[in-house]
Amino acid sequence: MNKNIIKLFLALYLLINISSLFAWPSGAIIYNSTTASERKIALGVNPQGHLNTYYGNIVRNAGATGIAYYFPNYHPRGRGYGGGAPGWYDATSPGCLCEGWGAGGYDRYNRQFHGRADIAVGGIYNLTVKNFITDTTSIESVTWIND
Repeated sequence: MNKNIIKLFLALYLLINISSLFAWPSGAIIYNSTTASERKIALGVNPQGHLNTYYGNIVRNAGATGIAYYFPNYHPRGRGYGGGAPGWYDATSPGCLCEGWGAGGYDRYNRQFHGRADIAVGGIYNLTVKNFITDTTSIESVTWIND
């Protein structure tokens, strides 16, 4: 094989693997407190800014975390909601992953455009994530709608 072709393949391989290190996380969960023992409320957010993330799910009653509350002793609804066991329970994700957003406008040529982030109504459409920064108690999601 030609040495230049081998170098090209090696460069592409490294570029692809290095760029994956800078990819956004798949989602994040933030809490009302940095102190673990004081955490009572959690919010699961995806990079595009919509709720209900599968990434790092903490709740007992659903496969995604949206808006969750920690019940230290039991869940008030008892059986069927984690058997009344202590833990995190979600208010939004068990019924529908429909806590999203959408917006639109007109470009300089008077053409309409829109974008949305909502799992229940088609998922992500016409959006680009420019920034997604998280820590224990905050999330910053900068998302652009492509026109």
